[in-house]
Amino acid sequence: MIRLAEDVGSDVPSPATSIATPNGEIKKAAKWMLKTKAVLLARTNDETRVLLMHILEVHIDATAMETMRRLATNVVETKKIHSY
Repeated sequence: MIRLAEDVGSDVPSPATSIATPNGEIKKAAKWMLKTKAVLLARTNDETRVLLMHILEVHIDATAMETMRRLATNVVETKKIHSY
């Protein structure tokens, strides 16, 4: 059984933490995703690796797009608040 939280280190973000929190949490989440990807790829045989890469890229792309959308919304909202 793969225990990813232990494999990637102690800086794994809390599942309850929103991805659109301050930059520190976003950086931690990105670091955790990259470490997780590396661990999974290292433990995957050659036949399965291509499929795993495809799944990870689709998931990471979708997560990145959602994160950027949330950050852009937060920036717009912050500018609206400070412009009044």
